[in-house]
Amino acid sequence: MRVQARALVAGMRLSHDVVGFIRGFIGQLLLGQWGPSIAGVYVVQTFVGSLVFILVAKWIMGKLAKR
Repeated sequence: MRVQARALVAGMRLSHDVVGFIRGFIGQLLLGQWGPSIAGVYVVQTFVGSLVFILVAKWIMGKLAKR
């Protein structure tokens, strides 16, 4: 059971990294590369990309729930 829990946590960590990469990518596509960055990640663009990602995901989940 303990090994399964560690695998689950590792899988969740990987999915969070992938989603974070997608959010930053969306933000940089929309706003370009400017402003403050931390370790090569642009802060404002990642925040905006997060908002867009959440809104699109919420819209898709709402459409799927109405079926």
